Amino acid sequence: MDTNIYASKKDFTNTKTNCGQFVNLQPSSKSYLNKRQLAAQLQISIRQLEKLVDAKKIPVTRLGKRCVRFDPDSVKQALSLLEIKAVRRNTPPPTQTKNPTL
Repeated sequence: MDTNIYASKKDFTNTKTNCGQFVNLQPSSKSYLNKRQLAAQLQISIRQLEKLVDAKKIPVTRLGKRCVRFDPDSVKQALSLLEIKAVRRNTPPPTQTKNPTL
């Protein structure tokens, strides 16, 4: 009786789904960042990053109670939604009308 509960890498390389299609389950090359790495990349403090997470302004992946990771692409997209764009209006200033009651 085979009691090996751990699957080898080749067992998951090409797995056939119920639909008959093969799915590639290779680990992705996407790298996640921890708090320190993301804070350094954004040039903010770790505490400021924690405030953004607490306010749910940026997405976070929680792997445990204290272990969190950030997807740089998702964070960049979320921060772009927070961007305030300055728009200069080309309208002339309001004209002052004479008040006849004065």
